[in-house]
Amino acid sequence: MISRKLAGTISMERWNFGIARVRGNSSLRLFGNGFSLDGNPPIYADQRMAWQASLPARPTIAVRIEAAAYRGEPVYFQLIGPWTTLDRTKSFAPTLGEKASQVLLEILVMAVLVGGVLLARRNLRLSRGDRRGAMRLAAAFFAISMLSWIFGASHVVGPYELQALATCLARNLFEAGFVWLVYIALEPYVRRRWPSTIISWSRLLAGGLRDPLVGRDLLVGFVAATGLVVLGTIRFFVPGWLGLAPSIPRGISPPTLLGGRHAISILFGLSHVLIFTSLGMLFLLILLRILLRRQWAAVVAWV
Repeated sequence: MISRKLAGTISMERWNFGIARVRGNSSLRLFGNGFSLDGNPPIYADQRMAWQASLPARPTIAVRIEAAAYRGEPVYFQLIGPWTTLDRTKSFAPTLGEKASQVLLEILVMAVLVGGVLLARRNLRLSRGDRRGAMRLAAAFFAISMLSWIFGASHVVGPYELQALATCLARNLFEAGFVWLVYIALEPYVRRRWPSTIISWSRLLAGGLRDPLVGRDLLVGFVAATGLVVLGTIRFFVPGWLGLAPSIPRGISPPTLLGGRHAISILFGLSHVLIFTSLGMLFLLILLRILLRRQWAAVVAWV
């Protein structure tokens, strides 16, 4: 065990009590020391502790427990295994692939924005497009975005609250306008070239919540989403089944642990992202349909 102190301290009994609880919950077997602390914790602290341990199910896998405290109160705790990558002492440097992905994403967004403006202008001039549906979609998107901010942000009475509200309104109004623009640009082409893809969507925007086709597509979406979640969870167990080091657990959003309102905010935020994603996927699908001129080829390329 290694301790690095600067000011306030936590007694060894309290540290040992905490580690004992970890041992009881995670079945860790502590042994030895003689290793150095790597880097700094992600939060300021005046006392640091570290332990080394092995997993009983995998005795050959060594893990490290790091903890830190500030003014006698624990502020940091982490279990570090061979699968953990620590970059706390390194400056962030994106790889070539990450840079290329970012550039392609920015080009795609600008292309959708410019192309959407041109197509929407043409459709409006020719009196095409479902304007009522576009307005309802944009209004729903704006309301969802605002609800996500209302539940997720920390609100304090004062001038900064008004500034935060103005920033949130500006961002959400811009994004809602972008959704309206893309919908007006795409809807006439989708309705003319591939109408079956938006029948249930159009009925939903028209208020047909009880329409059988809408219910069918919602049910298919729920089943597909459930299957993806199950597959995404199973893949974390596969390395252990094969006798390899366990995978890094993912998919847990820390803000959900702060309370119910934060969980509600995340649900609204996911709906916000899904609307964007759906429009982007629809745009790509229609573009492939126009370029390849075959429905099956467009679906294969899109998948």
